[in-house]
Amino acid sequence: MNNRVHQGHLARKRFGQNFLNDQFVIDSIVSAINPQKGQAMVEIGPGLAALTEPVGERLDQLTVIELDRRSGGTSANASILRPETDDLSAGCDDL
Repeated sequence: MNNRVHQGHLARKRFGQNFLNDQFVIDSIVSAINPQKGQAMVEIGPGLAALTEPVGERLDQLTVIELDRRSGGTSANASILRPETDDLSAGCDDL
């Protein structure tokens, strides 16, 4: 199988996508982030939600910004923003 394909999703080079799938790495990243209740965070490019799910479970609010319209990974605790553009130079006003 092509190593750019994960769970049926093809990583898009233009977005620099790499899908996390090693649970040890995911747990290490979540531990380093150390999300806490009472915090609000923004995740840009959640992909298949490898980090979104475990981080979102620990936060009161997680806002997700996804430029790739093909990706749908979100957490139950996450609200997702999808800019009208998939231009990587989009600014905050475009959100």
